[in-house]
Amino acid sequence: MSAVLGSIVLVWTTLAPVGAAARSSAAAIAVALPTGATVGRALRLDGRVDRGVAGATAELERSAGAGRWTVLAKGRVRGGRFALRWTPRSPGLLAIRVVAVEHGRTIASTRAGTIAIGAAPIYCAAPDPPGRLPRGYGYIVGGVYNVGGPAPGITVCRGQDGTVTVTDAAGRTVASRTVAGGQSYTFVLPAGTYTLEADFCRGEASVRAGAGTHADTVCPVP
Repeated sequence: MSAVLGSIVLVWTTLAPVGAAARSSAAAIAVALPTGATVGRALRLDGRVDRGVAGATAELERSAGAGRWTVLAKGRVRGGRFALRWTPRSPGLLAIRVVAVEHGRTIASTRAGTIAIGAAPIYCAAPDPPGRLPRGYGYIVGGVYNVGGPAPGITVCRGQDGTVTVTDAAGRTVASRTVAGGQSYTFVLPAGTYTLEADFCRGEASVRAGAGTHADTVCPVP
């Protein structure tokens, strides 16, 4: 599972040429800036730079205050295109931008945007695999998770004990189990479609004979 990411904004910004030796037209940079991310999960930003970019590099930067910027990631511009990769290491709100740099001079920059870095997901303990499956049966594994909250949101295994109930497509209860806080569940069931519930939490699963499927029971967090 993963936390919910914010929307993507496409940004075009240029810097005017500087000095007598400047080019006849300014460089332009285009890149999609994410507004949400998660600690420990890598981000890739693809973009392009137009005009006068021989030997240029692209840089992802964060604001360090007082007009200063710190480089988070950089990559070579090749054929007018670039890819930047960055993995957030701590939660928080950052002001970020992407710039094109040539010979130590910034030739193009996006407007600054804000990205919300969410805490890393907290997963339930690994489930116990089932033993030999009866003919025509498969199994469901998963956990009960609190998911949502203010952007970029959280994904956290519930810490309290609770009962997970499984119903079939006809609405009949076919299994029920108390799941300890922080733990996962395993249900061995005939092939079919099922709904999982725990209080106000809900999940859906399709079971195939002889196979396992992962289906978490999600508790929405406002």
